[in-house]
Amino acid sequence: MSHPEQPDEELQGPGIFHDTIFTIIPSDDLKGDHLRQLADLIVEGEGQYQPLDPESNRIKDIKELNLIISTTADFQDYKLAIESFIHVVKPSYISHCIEKKKQINPRQFSPDHNMFMSDVVIACGAIPGGDQEAIAGGVIAMGGTYSQQMSKLVTHLIVLTDDDPRSKTVKDKNLKCKVLMPHWFDDCLRLGRRIKEEPYTFPDPEILYQQRNSKPPRPQVSDDVKGASSPHPAQMPTPNPSFSGSTRRLTVFKDRKIILSHDLAISTSLRRVLDDLITTGGGHVVEGLNECDTLVCQYREGEQYVTASQAGREVGNLGWLYHMITHNRWTVPTRRLLHYPVPKNGVPGFADFTISVSNYAGESRLYLENLVRACGGEFTKTMRQDNTHLITAHTASEKCDAAREWNIELVNHLWLEESYAQHCVATLSTKKYTHFPPRTNLGEIVGQTRIDRAVVEKYFYPRPAVKKGKKAGKLLSDAPGMPLESSNLDSLETIDTATPPPEAPEETDHMDVDEEPSTTVQKGKRGRSSRAAATDDEQEPPTTVQKGKRGRPSKAAVTDDEQEPPATAVKARRSKTEPGLKTPALRKFVDSEKENETPGTTGSRGAKARAMSKLHDAAADIALYDKERKRVGGVTHGRDRRESTIDPDTPAVKEKRGRKRQSTEMEAEAEEETEEEAPAVGKRGKRVKSGEKLPNIEYRMVLTGYQRWVDDPKSETTERNTLRNLGISIVEDTMKVDILCAPKIVRTKKFISALARAPFVVSTSFLDFCLKNQKVPDPDKFSLQDRDTEKKTGMKLQESIELAEKNNGQLLQGWQIFCTSDVTGGFDTYKTIIEANGGVAMLYKGRTAMNVSKRKFNAGPAAAGGAAESQGDNNGNTLYLISGEKPSEAGLWDKFRQMAKAADMVPVIARSDWMISVAMRQLVHWDDKWKL
Repeated sequence: MSHPEQPDEELQGPGIFHDTIFTIIPSDDLKGDHLRQLADLIVEGEGQYQPLDPESNRIKDIKELNLIISTTADFQDYKLAIESFIHVVKPSYISHCIEKKKQINPRQFSPDHNMFMSDVVIACGAIPGGDQEAIAGGVIAMGGTYSQQMSKLVTHLIVLTDDDPRSKTVKDKNLKCKVLMPHWFDDCLRLGRRIKEEPYTFPDPEILYQQRNSKPPRPQVSDDVKGASSPHPAQMPTPNPSFSGSTRRLTVFKDRKIILSHDLAISTSLRRVLDDLITTGGGHVVEGLNECDTLVCQYREGEQYVTASQAGREVGNLGWLYHMITHNRWTVPTRRLLHYPVPKNGVPGFADFTISVSNYAGESRLYLENLVRACGGEFTKTMRQDNTHLITAHTASEKCDAAREWNIELVNHLWLEESYAQHCVATLSTKKYTHFPPRTNLGEIVGQTRIDRAVVEKYFYPRPAVKKGKKAGKLLSDAPGMPLESSNLDSLETIDTATPPPEAPEETDHMDVDEEPSTTVQKGKRGRSSRAAATDDEQEPPTTVQKGKRGRPSKAAVTDDEQEPPATAVKARRSKTEPGLKTPALRKFVDSEKENETPGTTGSRGAKARAMSKLHDAAADIALYDKERKRVGGVTHGRDRRESTIDPDTPAVKEKRGRKRQSTEMEAEAEEETEEEAPAVGKRGKRVKSGEKLPNIEYRMVLTGYQRWVDDPKSETTERNTLRNLGISIVEDTMKVDILCAPKIVRTKKFISALARAPFVVSTSFLDFCLKNQKVPDPDKFSLQDRDTEKKTGMKLQESIELAEKNNGQLLQGWQIFCTSDVTGGFDTYKTIIEANGGVAMLYKGRTAMNVSKRKFNAGPAAAGGAAESQGDNNGNTLYLISGEKPSEAGLWDKFRQMAKAADMVPVIARSDWMISVAMRQLVHWDDKWKL
């Protein structure tokens, strides 16, 4: 017997949104019918819709809301909403709630630009388990959702082949899901930006057929730079006639009190026009700082700028004002780099740079030109040999080839944008600045970087210390409707955070120097688990470890960062209160009309508690993501490593396809890892609780030629963590090494490069002893002994170490050494070796017009240390080219000789064995057997 009343009873229950009062922020992507349909869906779920004020186009009463729907964080009340703990979500949140038949966690639907994977729901096909973990951790940390099951909510399916069962499901059920290669996700994490999926999409991903389509990627113009390409536009914009019907009246400035600063250097007539536009739209042009809530100025200096910024007023430039006039829509001035006042003296260090731009088109190119000038650098329309940097959207062009030959730094626009945002020259060794995804034109993500408020405050308007009991100045309370900025809001405007996994060099079939990836993970302050911390990590210079004899770190060498207690311990300490003391309850929100009301005495503590609470909620996702991003090579390059060697006697690891390799947080713990974020494994594989502190790093070890873990990745994970618990961190960066461990003297890139740092060189029995006895012995007792190789090569390992200590990494200081691109082992291999010894490696492709200079050994600590003696009797007039004997290389020799003679230098074309012998013996020497 049927029961027709049963469904009726279910319908009588509360709707999904029965306790929701919401509003919708219109935008270009959310307006008209789309907006009304979305509102109807929520109302059908018993939600209550509060429309915006029709005159000001702002939220009427934000205190009444508990949900704001917007496609962007770029609206006037965003900060106020976050401060009031009101969720701001993208429209897709509603459809997911309806699908789940309940309200779900809104975190992964945030329009915050840092969460560049929000709105993405990823599922994986038949790919290795370690890669699935990496993808899951990364997408969740970046604001997306990972789905174990394949459902119609999945937006991206990651597979290796088009015949994957889940890929067939997408086709059979006609799901609106993009089927992609994992390279897309890997490239997104490397760049810290979401790029277009088309080149990675099945059934015919372009990245697999690059040779078939040799044309460079088409130029792309980003919407983020439209109307934001100049900080001081030359012409007055024409307002869009469609924004307010027949009246054509601006509403964006309603109730705004705006100062037009005198440093704008605009004519009297233009100033009158701007005054009229503002006042007719309901705004007011004022003169006094106490009256204003918005300042328009050109430079980050002067009393008006400093005072208004410290008071939390909106501060933008003329380009920002024009943009709002054109679109009749409010935008945050820190949303676009050139909408915020520029530093009058540029960014420190840029005055020495001469920069050119290539492969960017239209307004994107103009934006980058103006950004170079705003940084204080010199911009050239054509690239010359004296250029220092070439900013390019991809590398498939002749200009990029010439830049490599002329030793000009080749970077993408992220280097320029983040240097400007951080007000310091970004470190070129950060992989995201030199990463160019195949078949992608990076012009599509230009302009997504934002001004970092914390950095701007630090350098341009540091807040004066306020003594306890002192009230804030009058200016901080006189502007109605303007809530003060709080410290926990600054992070909302920070630059993109996710440091993508380091890129592993591509392995080639004929590599003769090992290509194990070199991971560079720089670290900022300890305990900073916010997303903004990743950016600071990228910008900091490498940590310099003080060394004693032969690379042994002194006790003072351990960084302060490593001494700080874990974040969890800090939280526990702060939560303790003395008996009898009680924290007064804080109001959720301070009315803008009562902005000057004296808050409770523990407002600062409350803000910290809220911040720690948010951090605690996200801790699991952050830890998982950080664990996976430390995998060498990222998602697609982090498995099946192998070592290829120059010496045929060196054991090579046969490549095994399909072998799963478990991800490990110790993979890239090379430099100053964040100990409190990654759970460690103690002795005998026991897990150390997340709140416990790992021991200080006593030795950083570079390992090469080790066979113990080749077919046992599970043991590798456990034993690496065991070593870390003993104070030994296995690293990939040969520039920071205390111990070099190898079974014998091997001619690998790692071994040769690390030798320049004069480390302890030990046999693999040292490692075996540590693992067996759970303690670290004296490295000198396990010194590497390899008489056969020493006799064969003519080197003495102990002598090489002693010379390396004298040379202090400057054996080749002042040397320009050219290298062909087809040399056995690859140019990048010899570039690493040469730079490890203080030289400059330059790619040679046959150009005769290159900057060549005779060697000049600079006096200083390096010279005093004995490096000059190791350079032999070379007078600096010799110019070397490292080459093989392939026809493609031999054809370059005559041109190289012409170039050397034109510079009044003696050309020498040498086999690659010469460079390897010099680096291994730590002595510049010559034998005619190396001459070509």
